Amino acid sequence: MKIRELLSDELTWTKGASGRTREGFSCLPDSVDAVRWCLSGAVERCYEGRLGIPIFGRIERALAMGEVMDWNDAPERTFAEVKALVDTLDI
Repeated sequence: MKIRELLSDELTWTKGASGRTREGFSCLPDSVDAVRWCLSGAVERCYEGRLGIPIFGRIERALAMGEVMDWNDAPERTFAEVKALVDTLDI
């Protein structure tokens, strides 16, 4: 599954946690209870283990900054920006 499929709409995206349950509690992105993911959590969910390393690299180069999670969690960040990045990178 690609990240753009996982983060299909704003209801599947989150900030402040790699994954969240339906109730809004923080959880691991690969948990069976996860229904929302930040961009980093979506990478972990869709590209397990070492497969995620090059994906993180592509995202970081596109952002021209360090941490993917920091970018995702920035107060001004919107789902539309996350979705546009994911679509542009075709991930």
